[in-house]
Amino acid sequence: MDPLVCVVDDDDSVRESLIGLLGSAGFAAEAFSSAESFLAADVRQHAACAIVDVMMPHMTGPQLQQVLASEGALLPLIFITGEPREEVREGVMRAGAEAFFAKPFDEDELLETVADIVRRRGAE
Repeated sequence: MDPLVCVVDDDDSVRESLIGLLGSAGFAAEAFSSAESFLAADVRQHAACAIVDVMMPHMTGPQLQQVLASEGALLPLIFITGEPREEVREGVMRAGAEAFFAKPFDEDELLETVADIVRRRGAE
C-alpha cells in the first residue's frame, strides 16, 4: 500500500493540485477542506504525514498542530502558506513541524520532504 499523505487546505485548487502531485509521485493522498474535518477522520491515525495550510477559517494550521500535540499525536506536519511570516514559521517549527513552504513552493522540494518523512517513519 502506498504511504498516505493527508492534505488540509481550504482552497479547492490547492487541494486538487497537491493530490495530483502526490499521486504522480506514488503517494496515496486524502484531502480535507478544514482542520476540523481532518480531526474527525480516522484516516489520520494511518497517515505518514500531513501537508497543512497555515491560514484557514475557524481553525488555523498552527491551532491544528496544538490540538494534535495535546492529543499526543506524532504525525509529522508540513506547513504551506500564501502569507509567509517569520514569526509563524518560527512558531510551527519550534513546535515540531517538519517543514514550512511559501506558496508557490518548489514541488520537487515538497515531494523530497514527504519522501524523507516516509523513509524515516518506515525505519521506526
